[in-house]
Amino acid sequence: MIISITGTPGVGKTTVAKALGKVLGYKVISDFELAKKNKLILGFDKKMKSYIVDDKLFRKIRLKGDFIIHGHLSHLITNDLTIVLRLSPGELEKRLKRRGWKKEKIRENVLAEILDVVYLDAILAKKNKIAKRVVQIDTTGKSIKSVVKRILNIIKGREYKSDYVDWLEKCFEKEEIFI
Repeated sequence: MIISITGTPGVGKTTVAKALGKVLGYKVISDFELAKKNKLILGFDKKMKSYIVDDKLFRKIRLKGDFIIHGHLSHLITNDLTIVLRLSPGELEKRLKRRGWKKEKIRENVLAEILDVVYLDAILAKKNKIAKRVVQIDTTGKSIKSVVKRILNIIKGREYKSDYVDWLEKCFEKEEIFI
């Protein structure tokens, strides 16, 4: 089984993937490691301090065996289950600040989370038959253990329903602006 753990940078993808990998005994690999291994790094964006990946070729990667792929592009690799982790914009902003990210990069990622960018991209991947199932999980205020337990229930077919996440609605309700 190939499982993708994706989401906006800072939502907990790596931590959840490693914990889930231990429980399932699956190999855990980042989308960046796969891109490097397959020579799909096109360059480095100095302004945004991030690598540029050839995502068209990235989509052609095929893994065999049991893997958990994590990273914000992992849903572009053919998989059996895509889990999109979500996190409240306020908490995401705090995490990225603690990591020492620049204001512009924090703003870009908080906006991406508010606007469901990764989730919508994962849904499009499902429509294009890259993913068989897509489920989003709101990790706000949840422990890693509880998120892993939820994913295990999804894998075992005990649960399939995505969390309802609408950060834009919540921003307007609370009249909060995170950017």
